Amino acid sequence: NVGAIHGRILTAWSGAALVGPTTLTMMRSRSEMQAIQALSEAIPEHQFEAAFGAKKDMLTQLAEAKTVTISRLMDLHPVGMVDPTPHLYDTTCFSICGMLGMAAAANLLVRPLPLPQ
Repeated sequence: NVGAIHGRILTAWSGAALVGPTTLTMMRSRSEMQAIQALSEAIPEHQFEAAFGAKKDMLTQLAEAKTVTISRLMDLHPVGMVDPTPHLYDTTCFSICGMLGMAAAANLLVRPLPLPQ
């Protein structure tokens, strides 16, 4: 039984090593893009175009090219605007907690194999 258990564990670890970081990176990128979109909505079109040389319609492409960043958008906002950078990992951390909870529940469901008679 040790070989079968090892095979399953190694398969699960390999899947977790590939899926986990990829999922977390995608979630963080999505949070960053949402913050960029929210910040850009508060900036007038003419000010955005003067700062980045493109219209807001190109926001996604500008953000992917790192032309538009949260820090550059914060420079265009008035003093007192809350910087969303410290909260970019909130969704990611909550998701990690959920995954750890599911892993703990799965571990609690593990039972010994019945003895052969």
